[in-house]
Amino acid sequence: MKNKASDALAILRRHIDSDPELNAMVQEARACKQRENRANMTYVHGYDQRENTRLQDQASTLDELLHSDTRFRDGSAILEAGCGVGAQTIILARNNPNAAITAVDISRESIAQAERNVLAAGLSNVTFLQGDIFNLPFESESFDDIFVCFVLEHLPNPAGAPGLMDVYAWR
Repeated sequence: MKNKASDALAILRRHIDSDPELNAMVQEARACKQRENRANMTYVHGYDQRENTRLQDQASTLDELLHSDTRFRDGSAILEAGCGVGAQTIILARNNPNAAITAVDISRESIAQAERNVLAAGLSNVTFLQGDIFNLPFESESFDDIFVCFVLEHLPNPAGAPGLMDVYAWR
């Protein structure tokens, strides 16, 4: 039985490989499944109030060390990839009041918390979007700068996020 199943899979693979249209459909189905899997991933530390507080504390503790010179040109369009609950977003927005910041995170819960945190900080130069940094909905060269902080270590394959570079306006 095992050999018959292996033989059947081999025949199916050859058929898929020989038919460009079928191969494209299978590749798209795989990509769709990968996007779905990433969207269903849960943040390793959870989304409770304690984690929110931890992230805010982490950001404020490391503010001077990490962000003392994080400044962008006035009028810059900045993408913050993986904004979480907005801990870094607040610092970024305060340091760059004349920049337009688009903050993206895969978690709806995190985006909602980030919006509340940025609003409470009295900042208005941030737009939030729930989305996948592996599949960004922006045109090529939409952003002057990309800000990524405390994100890559949470990705199963950080090198697999080439979409970040696609939206960067190379100069």
